[in-house]
Amino acid sequence: MIGEGHPDKVCDRISDAILDAHLSQDPSAKVAVETVASIVASKAAVNYQNIVRRVLKDVGYDCCQKGMDYKTVNVMVCLKEQSSDISQAVISKTTLETGAGDQGIMFGYATDENKEEKQQYF
Repeated sequence: MIGEGHPDKVCDRISDAILDAHLSQDPSAKVAVETVASIVASKAAVNYQNIVRRVLKDVGYDCCQKGMDYKTVNVMVCLKEQSSDISQAVISKTTLETGAGDQGIMFGYATDENKEEKQQYF
């Protein structure tokens, strides 16, 4: 079970709150929001700006009329080094015993069909 303070859960809650803010003002809004928290454990020197721009160019985002231009888009890179506890567990041969086995893929959608009150973040 992933706790509510887990970065994936926090990101989901932020995205949901942004969606709720739009829908509260415009019920027919079309919103696709992705919030990401990144942690890296690597000795590699990676040029994230160049990678993002190359991918955007390959996809076809080459002018503002298409929504963004790979040459002028604002790319913000904010990475935090992976904690030593997680790093040790991931590198360890006994991953399941140390508790780093919570990586997985989730499928689903946001809904307000529960009995709990929705928190407003806007």
